Amino acid sequence: MRNLYVIDATPKPMTWLQRLGSDPPVISRRVLYIDSETWDITASDQYNIAGELWKTLALFYAYRDRPVADAKVAIYPFRRSFQTAMVDEDVQDGFSTVVYTPSPRGPDRESWYINMGAVTQEFFNPDRMANNSH
Repeated sequence: MRNLYVIDATPKPMTWLQRLGSDPPVISRRVLYIDSETWDITASDQYNIAGELWKTLALFYAYRDRPVADAKVAIYPFRRSFQTAMVDEDVQDGFSTVVYTPSPRGPDRESWYINMGAVTQEFFNPDRMANNSH
């Protein structure tokens, strides 16, 4: 069992944006559920401008020393949190989006190289990043 922080957030008044002709925010309220040990957002409820529940997100994590079991490079000297998947459910129309991280079909399955010095500048090429996310 772990403790969660529950943050109920509403956007600030947008007077300066409204003066620029900006539209009001689509999300009128967001409730975040944050793990007290890792500070990961584990879930989020988003409300539309009418104050009705619009979307709910569930994020899934693993706590281990590598992003995937067969990692060859991204192996950390300690266990840490890795996001493994996310589900974005539109509760009003029933449409869902599921994202696996890393993608099981991506050419670079390890893909989490945080503070490792294991990637070159080419890793951040937008075309390569887009290809790795599929």
